[in-house]
Amino acid sequence: MKKDKDRKPRSRENSGHYGRDSSDGSPGGGRTRTHNHVHHDPSGSDRAMNGKPAPRRGRQAVADGRRTQSERRANSRQGRALGSRPVNPHVRAVRETAILLRKQVKAFRKANLGPGSKFDFPECSRFLEQEVLPGWGISRDGVKDHEKFLKLTLRRETDEGVILSDQYMDLITIAKRAGEFETLLSGCRHRLQECLDNHAAPHLVSLKHMLPSSSSSSSSASSSSSASSPNPPPTPVHDNNHPEDGEKTLHSVEEYDAAVSKQTQDVQQKLSDIGSAYASYKDAVRPFTECVRSGESHSSEMGRCCACVLEVCRMLEAWAQADHGYPESLVRELEEKKRLRDGLKHSLRQAKLAKAEKEEHAGKLLRTEAK
Repeated sequence: MKKDKDRKPRSRENSGHYGRDSSDGSPGGGRTRTHNHVHHDPSGSDRAMNGKPAPRRGRQAVADGRRTQSERRANSRQGRALGSRPVNPHVRAVRETAILLRKQVKAFRKANLGPGSKFDFPECSRFLEQEVLPGWGISRDGVKDHEKFLKLTLRRETDEGVILSDQYMDLITIAKRAGEFETLLSGCRHRLQECLDNHAAPHLVSLKHMLPSSSSSSSSASSSSSASSPNPPPTPVHDNNHPEDGEKTLHSVEEYDAAVSKQTQDVQQKLSDIGSAYASYKDAVRPFTECVRSGESHSSEMGRCCACVLEVCRMLEAWAQADHGYPESLVRELEEKKRLRDGLKHSLRQAKLAKAEKEEHAGKLLRTEAK
């Protein structure tokens, strides 16, 4: 009993810790377990949450690890798609332009040329010429284009029955569609031509356009320029494995140069096709009464122009992809040429050694006969 009286009361300073007695501080010495669980504060202090289980300290770390792992996988996929080399900024500009324009064209085609956007053009034309324009006191040719029609819908008084009709709403939709298409196509033509002139044609080229040619005239010109310049131009990539044939350009250079020329011509031709299709479309939609009357025809012209834009985007992307892989093809061919050269050098050394051995053997025979 005396021992119990002399025992010091337990301190409650560390009552939040399990299995610890404050009398001696040894683990496992405590006899009671508190109901206050310890919560780790990010600021560095531990605070108790009454009656609530403390969250695991590693939960946020696990979430961060998963997020980091998913980001690494995404970056890895992007790296495999683009290759391990840094992407040429002009290649990136071509790809971004193609992706943006494709997205815009597909969105327009889905919203305005899909199955849900069919119009009864003959009925709309009849309603426009017999109900709307007479109510406004305007002749058939008085509405120049879709912009003029949309302005008139806001400025002229229109009968309520006309406004609430389906044909009137269809006419407004047709006019808005024409405006959206003209804005879209003019922007696409400008962006594609700018992409071709500023990124694809000047920069996605073969080494034949980057280095001086091997002709005599250009070599003399380059020698004179190198004499006057402290930094002479680099030497063209040639195949010197067969000196008897003279200097030969690598097959990859010739092949890519031909591909670049063809791509430039094809893209420019497609852009010309877009321009001619757009010109014929604009002739077919003026005045606005003709736009509604020939709705099926100009709808097909819209689809044709959209298809041409998507085709140009595909061609530019293929061109950018080929340019991104062009250095690898050059390296592979140069390595193959190097292996062939090393093999020829080895064969030449073996032939020289064999010749020397034969000459030495013949000399020994002659000396033996002379004795």
